[in-house]
Amino acid sequence: MRSSYSRWVTASALAEHAYCPRALYYHRTTDPASIEPDVRDRLMRGERIHREYGRTEARREARGRAVLLLVAGLTVALAVLVFYGVSS
Repeated sequence: MRSSYSRWVTASALAEHAYCPRALYYHRTTDPASIEPDVRDRLMRGERIHREYGRTEARREARGRAVLLLVAGLTVALAVLVFYGVSS
């Protein structure tokens, strides 16, 4: 089996290896047909799970930003009420 590893290692390849060394190996294999069918199926399932996890994390981050903005807005509103309530 011949692989497509180049002499240079990119930052994204290091990140991919740190996240999942086996996925990096399968990703960089030049001949996907050389991967056993059951392994290919598990790889596809793992990729799908990783995509779903990524979407879940993106939604969680969006909710966190929304909550942060809401709290910041309420804090500003409370500060305005306190400021104008004290100065009246």
